[in-house]
Amino acid sequence: MRSILSLFFVIFILMTGCSDGIETETYDNSDGEEVPIPSIEFGISDNKVLSGEVIKKRKKEITLEVSGDSIIGEGTIWVKVDDENMLVDIKKGQKVNVWYDYIRESYPPQTTGLKIEVESK
Repeated sequence: MRSILSLFFVIFILMTGCSDGIETETYDNSDGEEVPIPSIEFGISDNKVLSGEVIKKRKKEITLEVSGDSIIGEGTIWVKVDDENMLVDIKKGQKVNVWYDYIRESYPPQTTGLKIEVESK
């Protein structure tokens, strides 16, 4: 009996440890069944934009000098891109807006650029 209870306890711990931890919001449709509410958690967000001047450009990366009103404060950030074609029209000294995924805590901070556009003058 003790080994069976231990087995159930281990299975319970393994199952709770394997959950993704994401709660899905639901609503009742007209049939009374719960239907998940679609949510957008990935992709480009206007809440995640850095603005600054390009101070260095490499094949798949730029170094951006951002102003003090950015999320990282004043300083530089490395912006890596997956597609080098995103940087074809980018030149050193230009002011750009960069949509990013998340900022890695390093020195200097690093991020991946999802979209980059040159600011119009």
